[in-house]
Amino acid sequence: MFYNTMEITMQKIAEQKIQAYGPRGLSISFPAIYASDNNLGRKDLVDIYRDSINGKDVLIIIPKGKFTADEKIGL
Repeated sequence: MFYNTMEITMQKIAEQKIQAYGPRGLSISFPAIYASDNNLGRKDLVDIYRDSINGKDVLIIIPKGKFTADEKIGL
């Protein structure tokens, strides 16, 4: 049996408008405070997870870190 012991605390920091990204995609911008707090910049990586909290479909974004030289050239 699986027991979820994670405590979730959420703080709303922004309301973003969804933008079209080409013919098949959608995008949102990261709030500046989130990007700054996590030292995120252009081309940095994040992991995106999908879950359900209190019956609502949610996305969870976790900063993965900076590109390394090897990742930039596809190694």
